[in-house]
Parts: sequence; structure tokens; C-alpha cells
Amino acid sequence: MLGQARGRQTASPLFPPAPAAPLPRPARTPSLEAPAAAAPAEAGPEPSVNERRTLVPYMPPQGTVETRASALIDWLTRRLGIDACFVADDNGLALVQRDATLEHLALAAALVRAVDEVERMLNEREGSICLALSETQLLTCVIEPTDFGRLALGLVGAEKPSEAQLKVVATALRHTFVKEDSK
Repeated sequence: MLGQARGRQTASPLFPPAPAAPLPRPARTPSLEAPAAAAPAEAGPEPSVNERRTLVPYMPPQGTVETRASALIDWLTRRLGIDACFVADDNGLALVQRDATLEHLALAAALVRAVDEVERMLNEREGSICLALSETQLLTCVIEPTDFGRLALGLVGAEKPSEAQLKVVATALRHTFVKEDSK
């Protein structure tokens, strides 16, 4: 039955018969109105996935610093869609990490020391730096003073987070690594 129906067009409520000839177009009448202005061109390339993601301020949970640090890594991984994440001290010792390699930690320690030299000249003690690991992967380190010393939060992914996202990340890092007695 299907073979018979394929060659024929049949009318049904779902598939009305096709018109025999195209319908004539209405004649254009001259208009006295000015032509509509063209839509303005966009002011640059479309924002990346990371730029479209907004980070709400992070509030660490109650508990030990280990609990808060683990929650921070979970939150960053979910919100930014990154491949790896870690918090390390300036010697490259991982305090908490998810899917970070020894290479990531060693690079973060080297970046912290290099940034230290530049920051001494500029008299600033926090910030972020981004390093291309490959054509498709970046390491972004957010370096902040905390109650536990200067820490580097490393984000490994395809895109560098926006400046607004990095500010939220820096604040989250400082709020997470607070000693219990200074709360």
C-alpha cells in the first residue's frame, strides 16, 4: 500500500493539494514613505558562552575550610563549565583540586612567582593571569591574598572567564579561605 501511495499525490486534511500554478504577485505601488533604515550592525563579535554566563556572588557553606573549598570547586565547575579547577599555594601545593594535572599546578606556582615580581613594581598584590596551554585550552589563575596566604585559583578551559566573572571568583576565593576564628 505504501508503494502505491508514493507515486500519487492525494488530498487530505493534513496535506492539501499543491496549487497548479504559482499565485500572481500583487503589483508594487510606489510609496511616498522613506525606506526603512537598515538594522544597525552589531558592535563586535557575538559574546562567547563564558561571557554570556553570569556568576552570582558565591556564599560558601558553613563548615571547615575543606568543606568550603570543595563547595567552591563544585560551584565553579558547574557555573563556568571548565575542564579542571584547583586552589594552590604559591609553592604549587594543591589545597583542593578537580581534574588538575601536576603541570597545571607547577604552572600556577611559576605564574604566582612571576606575577609577584611584576606586582612589586606596580605595588598591587592581586589579580589574574591567563596562559595558553594549547590551541584549545587556557589556564587562568586568579591570585588573591587570603587568611591562608596568597593563593592561586586555577581554571582550565577553552575560554578565559570575563573580567566580571573573575571579580566574582576572586571574592569567592577570599570568602572561602577565611580562618574559622576570624569569621
